[in-house]
Amino acid sequence: MSTRSVSKPDRRWRQGLWGVGALLLLLGVVEAGVRLLGLMDFPVYEANAEIGYIPVANQQGRYLNRNDWQVNELHMSAPPFRPAPQGNVLLIGDSIVWGGNPYAAHERLGAQLQALTPLRVWPVAAGSWGLQNELTYLAQHPRVVRQMNEIVFVLNSGDFDRPSSWTCETTHPREHPRVATLYLAQKYLLKTACPTEPPAGLAVPAREPLQLLAEFARANPGKPLKFVLYPDRAECEAPALRQARLERFKPLLLAAGATEVHSLGEFAGWRDCTALYKDDIHPHPAGFGQLAAFLRERVAG
Repeated sequence: MSTRSVSKPDRRWRQGLWGVGALLLLLGVVEAGVRLLGLMDFPVYEANAEIGYIPVANQQGRYLNRNDWQVNELHMSAPPFRPAPQGNVLLIGDSIVWGGNPYAAHERLGAQLQALTPLRVWPVAAGSWGLQNELTYLAQHPRVVRQMNEIVFVLNSGDFDRPSSWTCETTHPREHPRVATLYLAQKYLLKTACPTEPPAGLAVPAREPLQLLAEFARANPGKPLKFVLYPDRAECEAPALRQARLERFKPLLLAAGATEVHSLGEFAGWRDCTALYKDDIHPHPAGFGQLAAFLRERVAG
């Protein structure tokens, strides 16, 4: 009985198949590991041309299996909306109020403020929201406005520019990625930048935010509208810059209907800029604590 030797092309073909199989197996293991680590357990958003984007209602999770988060039926980063008979505060803003994936619920601003006051604190926010986005939320949720005893805005100098529109899945994903490894590679390795302009149909028409504020104040007479001006790190380190770039909005906000306007940069607890910020604008949890203390002292109640 004779045997037939395997030709070199056949051997190469089989080796290639084994290599592809091994690669697919490795990718499958990595994909499963990424998901088991909780790297895909983050909130998703809905997008439109009115508010730009907002966390989808009724979702919760634990990013990295430890940083718990929750979004209620009214898009607030809070438990289900059950306001107290009296003493409800709506805390509205951008990523400073939202907090983001790196923080557990108890480390974020709303929870730290809630721990300092008997009032019920209801935070609503999204990263990079501007004043127009925030006022749009209030216009879309009159029930929330009616049941609040005061509304507290946390604004930085960039929040008075054009409103934010949805631009890409990297920063504000509308669904959980089908391939987690590819998503993470694009976001953290390739660092794929979002387009500068939103897709067709998702651009929020810009309006003058101070005019919108004046309209909202006239429509809600007697509703306390309190503002906290939050400095970025450069403005924290340079008071003259803070005054020129951020605090110049004080009289403009008051003229537009704000009840009170406070500058965080004037707070003694906000002087150690190196210890408070983790980057150019976002604070460490200890910074959130200092901001919560300022809010409790100046505006909450």
